[in-house]
Amino acid sequence: VAAIVEHIQQESSTKDLDLMNDVRDNHSRIYKLLWALFELADQNGDGELSVAEFEQVLGNATASQALETLGLAEADIFWLFDVLDVDGDGMLRIDEFINGCLECKSSEHARMMLSLKCTLIKEIRQRGGGELQASAV
Repeated sequence: VAAIVEHIQQESSTKDLDLMNDVRDNHSRIYKLLWALFELADQNGDGELSVAEFEQVLGNATASQALETLGLAEADIFWLFDVLDVDGDGMLRIDEFINGCLECKSSEHARMMLSLKCTLIKEIRQRGGGELQASAV
């Protein structure tokens, strides 16, 4: 009986490790895909992405395929620009874009929390709160 229990525990641990590796590999693949999508859209190479730059690559098959693979609709990206652009300059840095897409993709609850967080930051800035980073909220 002890040998059977030990075998089951070992098999379970191996499956857990395989699952964790799959999750890590999938996260890495998505991150790389978002990075490539950002670089494709950042046509002037300034490290910031405007809505106009992003709109120009939406017709590109690579960009469309990347969005489809990520399970993101074009409307999600425009919503993301609106939500994450807390300073209102119409630009997103690569970290804002990638982290926002990952949060947007995770769940509807995460989308709502992200929207609330960024709305609070915008409100504080409008009321003269000065510089406040999204990570501070």
